Formats: sequence, C-alpha cells, structure tokens
Amino acid sequence: MKNEKLKRKAIVFAICIAFLVVMSALVSAVDLEAQGSSKPKLEITEKMVEPVVIAPGGTGILKLKISEVNGVNWAANTQVDVEILNPDGCTFLESGNSKASEYLGKIDKNSSKETSFNISVPDYAAVSERTISITVRYLEPRGAALYGPYYVYANVIFDVDTTTTVSISAGDYTVPRNETFTVNITVNQTVPITGVQFDLSFNPSLVSVVNVSNGTLLTQSGANNTYFSPGTLDNTTGTLTGVVGAIITPGETVSTPGVFATIQMTSKAVEGTSLLDLSNVIIADVSATPEPTLINDGSVIVGPYNDCDVNCDLHCNVLDIILVAQHFGEAGSPHWIREDVNKDGLINVLDIIIIGQNWTG
Repeated sequence: MKNEKLKRKAIVFAICIAFLVVMSALVSAVDLEAQGSSKPKLEITEKMVEPVVIAPGGTGILKLKISEVNGVNWAANTQVDVEILNPDGCTFLESGNSKASEYLGKIDKNSSKETSFNISVPDYAAVSERTISITVRYLEPRGAALYGPYYVYANVIFDVDTTTTVSISAGDYTVPRNETFTVNITVNQTVPITGVQFDLSFNPSLVSVVNVSNGTLLTQSGANNTYFSPGTLDNTTGTLTGVVGAIITPGETVSTPGVFATIQMTSKAVEGTSLLDLSNVIIADVSATPEPTLINDGSVIVGPYNDCDVNCDLHCNVLDIILVAQHFGEAGSPHWIREDVNKDGLINVLDIIIIGQNWTG
C-alpha cells in the first residue's frame, strides 16, 4: 500500500515538472518574440544587367535591390556576393576577377538597399550567354546575440554578342600642359536612334571642363526640333552628369554616325594620365527603347613636351618647322602660341634654330 502511494506521488511530481517545462518554453518563446526573434526574410526584389547584350570590349552594370519582406526584426550584417559562373575573362571592375562582394550592413524591417557591380567584357570574349550567381547572406539579431547566417539565392543572365548596334566613344588624347583641347563624344550606329545621354568622369587634378556644346549627330537628321542639355559640371570632383540630347520632332530619327557632344577641356600644369570614363549611357530608338551599346572610354595624357615639339607628337622635326613658318613674322606675349619656341614673343628664325638643335627626326 505504501509503495502504491509513493508511485502515485511520483507520477504527480512528473506531471508537474512536465507542466513547468512546457510553460517555461512558452514564456521563453513569448520573450524571444518580443525581442524580435521571428526571422527576418530578405528577397532580391530587383536584378538586372544593363545593357543585356554587351559586346566584346564593352562594359555593363549589374543592379540589385535587396528588400526585407517579412518578419518582425531587421536583418543584420547583410552581404551580397556575386559570381560570373562562366566568365571567359569577364570580370567585375570592383574586384578585378569573376567574383565580387559588397557589405550592406543593416536592412530595417520593410526597407531595402540598392547596390551595383560594374562588368567588363574582354575583347577576346566568346559570344555566348553568361550567368551571374547572386548570394545574399544575413544574420538575425536576437537580444545581444546574432543567429544565422541565412541565405538568399538568385541568378541573372547577360549575353556577350558582336551584334552591338551602337557604340559611343570618348577618344584618347595627348596634350601639353596648360592647353585647351576638344574632346568629341562620338556615336556610331547602324540603326535609327532619337536620343542619347551620358555621364563623364575625369581626373580634376589633371584636366577641367570649360564648356559642353551640342554636336551634329542629331541635327543632321534634318529634324526641325532637337533638345540638348549640357548637363551638370563639377570640376572639383571631376564629374559631368546628365548630358542629354534628343530629336523632338515626332517620328524623326538619325542613322548616320556623328559627334553627339563637344567638350572643351583644359589641361593643368601637371603631368599624368586622366581617364575619361563614360557611364549612365542610354542610346534609344524612336520607341524609347534602349539600344545595346558598346561603351569605349577614353583618356587624356598630359605631356611633358619639349618647347620645340610644336605639334605635340613627341618629335622635333620638319612638321614643327612648317607650323613655325605658318606664323613667321608674328608677334605677341612670350609663348602666346607654341610656335614661339624660344618664348621671346617673336616668330622668326631663332625658333627654327631651336627646333634644329633638338632634332629627333
């Protein structure tokens, strides 16, 4: 009888312990919920490569938007990793290889962050489809601790193809110090287009922009009305943004290559190379559809040049003498033109003698 009573007490005790464990778990779950333990959920809500067709030797941009779409908490330590799975030389400019990463940090509940990666396609790249693998890694804050990591995956595709219909070029230039020169932004196309836009970046310690004017590309169509905006210039940061031109006569297009914009620049009294990087390029047809575009960036080499190298071709020879002869007998302030080789303000035989003394052939 005594053993029976002890047995019943043990059963009651076990039931009580089980009840307390369950209640404790429920309370802990409620506490964790109050701390935001419901795992945040991220999604890649936007992914695209522009342009979707990149020619060998061209560049493009991968654009991503990462959004928090569910959960009561925010995502911590978010990082985006991208990889070109079949690169054949295709790289991200940010890393110089087929893989790149960016740390986005915290993404709040119901918010998002955008990022982008620049893609470079080499001249020798084979024509084929390329797949970019996208991985988003993030953690969940829970009190003072972090849980996870959690992952989101997606793919996006772009084509490497030689059927590019439009190209835009900034060109390469070699100039002396303290000289004004002209950069032409040219467009070559085999299809009718109606509008162009671009941004340009440069090294402000080496060159600066003086003026931006409309070229002849869009006006050669004979259209009665064209629109041109020279964009916004910042010579401190070295940026020219929002240069835009369009034919605004309904139905009019242009198919002949030409100069879209003429940029007057000035070199400074230092030597070096400034890249001329084109970005945010859109070239569109009459239906406002962007055309696949090959972007050719440019550069400016600010020389050292001998004073006898009048035409700045890195040689002192008969070509420089010819230029001096074209201004023979003229006078001005010392070295007002490069033909005043000896900087005495007079164009005469003394300038030719200097060229002869530094002859390179």
